[in-house]
Amino acid sequence: GTEVQEGDEWMPEAEVMRRQARYLGLPEDGLVIEDSSLSTIENARHSAELCEEYGLETVLLVTSAYHSRRARHIFRREFPEKVAVLAQPAPRGHRALLWWLYPDQVYTILYEYKNWIELCLGWAR
Repeated sequence: GTEVQEGDEWMPEAEVMRRQARYLGLPEDGLVIEDSSLSTIENARHSAELCEEYGLETVLLVTSAYHSRRARHIFRREFPEKVAVLAQPAPRGHRALLWWLYPDQVYTILYEYKNWIELCLGWAR
């Protein structure tokens, strides 16, 4: 999976998410981690396989506010109809509200719109 920097160390993005879920009080035995994907589409496909394996009927998709619309669309497209996909944008920080003031946020927003357009045009598979 994708590695990201968390503090002074690099780790799989899935591990960062697992740690955040544990910090927020979710029990370890209630977490199913998908850590092999390199894109949102791969994440949806691998997560759908995990839902089938574990017999899950509902998925809560938590992602950044700017990514939630595209992610929800992809997950609903890739998941079987019997699995409900609920999307919940993560809480916004001041950087999300003032994204145009931060060069890294401008790039992120433009990247997201580029990917949304490619998805709508059918270029993203």
